[in-house]
Amino acid sequence: MGRRILNDALRTIVNAEKRGKATANLQPISTVMVSFLDIMKIRGYIKKVQTAHTTHMPVGICGQVLGYFH
Repeated sequence: MGRRILNDALRTIVNAEKRGKATANLQPISTVMVSFLDIMKIRGYIKKVQTAHTTHMPVGICGQVLGYFH
């Protein structure tokens, strides 16, 4: 954690894809990571990005992978 938020997010997505899972749960989240995942969604690497909220704060992001990382 710390400075490697994007690295951890991409590693989680790739590992979920290698295991054959359709979704990857990403934590912690930042505005940079949300922007990066939106760009990946626009370019077709991720099918859907959904933010999980508690009452006031976002807790995590769930992204559906399409299988382009191999």
